[in-house]
Amino acid sequence: MEESAAIPVSLGVSFMAGVAKEIQDNKSKNGFFSKKDMVANGLGLLFAWFIISLP
Repeated sequence: MEESAAIPVSLGVSFMAGVAKEIQDNKSKNGFFSKKDMVANGLGLLFAWFIISLP
């Protein structure tokens, strides 16, 4: 797979892993779905995309 096609796939899979982790946290005793964690995940993915896209 070419890098230009792989980047969106890898970012999507990483985002879904973060969502799955938050859902799992929500199911655990005294756990909750953290919107702050999801924002941090999204910002981390944007930063990763920026670094990968540098020439």
